[in-house]
Amino acid sequence: MSGSVSSVGGAFLRALPRILGGILGLALIGSCGADLGFVGLLGAVILVLSVGTNPVVWWRYVRTGVPAAWIVPPQFTEPGPCSVELRSAGARRIDAIKGLREVTGAGLVDAKNAVESAPVIVVRRLSAASADRVRDRLESAGATAAVLTNDD
Repeated sequence: MSGSVSSVGGAFLRALPRILGGILGLALIGSCGADLGFVGLLGAVILVLSVGTNPVVWWRYVRTGVPAAWIVPPQFTEPGPCSVELRSAGARRIDAIKGLREVTGAGLVDAKNAVESAPVIVVRRLSAASADRVRDRLESAGATAAVLTNDD
């Protein structure tokens, strides 16, 4: 029971800034009446920034406390002796960036830099099966990738 209370409390604390931002934004807009002016515009900006994010991604963050960029599916994270090298992005660079972000949890800028600086090791210390899945995902996105072991 106490685990669910703390998780509910944690979710509430993660949601609190967004809730308070929305309330503050609405209060500032409402205080201006028909003429918005600077304070009303500030309220509108606060309101949009508070509630204008992707609600699905935000709700996942509220439930788990893990930012979306850090969520990597478990089939890509089994520990072991292998690494995956991105050798070429191929013709579909955007798909390669999306695939790289999916399997590594990297941010957009980091994934773009990795794709542009190929060949580069994108993940290290994976099991052979997990490394094969990473390589397959990158190759399905149009990139060229290879699995390396410690003796390569």
